[in-house]
Amino acid sequence: MRIAVVHLSDIHIRHASDPILTRVDQLAAAVNSSDAAAELFLIVISGDISYSVDAKEYALALTFFAALKGKLEDVRKGARVEYVCVPGNHDCVLPEVDLNLRDVLVRGAMSSMLEGTQDPSLLAQVLSVQQQFVDFRKNLTSGSSTWDGICETVFVEHSGKKIQVNLYNTAILSRRDEQQGQLYIPMETLRARMSLAKDAALCLSVFHHSYLWIESDTAIAFRNHIERTSDVALLGHQHHSHTFYKENDTGQRVLYLEAGALQGEKYPQTSAFQILVFDLDLQEEQSIKFRWAAKEQIYRKVEDSGWRPLTI
Repeated sequence: MRIAVVHLSDIHIRHASDPILTRVDQLAAAVNSSDAAAELFLIVISGDISYSVDAKEYALALTFFAALKGKLEDVRKGARVEYVCVPGNHDCVLPEVDLNLRDVLVRGAMSSMLEGTQDPSLLAQVLSVQQQFVDFRKNLTSGSSTWDGICETVFVEHSGKKIQVNLYNTAILSRRDEQQGQLYIPMETLRARMSLAKDAALCLSVFHHSYLWIESDTAIAFRNHIERTSDVALLGHQHHSHTFYKENDTGQRVLYLEAGALQGEKYPQTSAFQILVFDLDLQEEQSIKFRWAAKEQIYRKVEDSGWRPLTI
């Protein structure tokens, strides 16, 4: 069985005139070209769907993703298309007038992030800035959800194979002007709730921020957790595409995909994304990167790893 994991990130939708909203056909064509035998397209969105968390931005995003799904189903008859997503810092309502209040709430919640359980009322307050994203997510994804604003495991079963997707919210304590090394996430809660299923053929972990943006001790703990429980880690935020395998001295091996921006925040004409194709029967994988070519008005393949042994 072959599956195509389509990694989209940092879309920053603002207006109906955004360039990315006019590129559904070209995006679908590029995805379709990645592998003629793919039966499942798992579209992974690693945060920053909107720019300023306006309801109109998410409405545009839903229309865009519905059109992409419909187009893929048209050009690849019989294929299955599924979405999973996590929030980024741009998916938090953080108006300038509320900066002091947000700072107070974040400082109050930091100690709770280090505990085994989080104060429910305080957690609800810091997560309230992501309500627009939560509503968007409910409309985008299929099936039931256990998303509580911290993490969730989703299983996608296809052709007798179970794909595990672990979703993490690294933007719980995001602030308007984020600085590297200042984010906290509740590691005890993550360790207790997120593990690798024994019958999973492949496990993907999805989060927005790279380890650089997380407080150092928490970042080390989170990285160790991800590398114990994942085959592939998909993240965004940096707007720079980078793919690499990491193997540590215990033999744990993880494939990292850091995404380019599907729509640049400052330069919206720029656009890039990546696809991983997995052959789970032959235990092989292929990484393909695409970038928008303005002159030809297409997504051009700029890098193709070719088929490689899936060494995870």
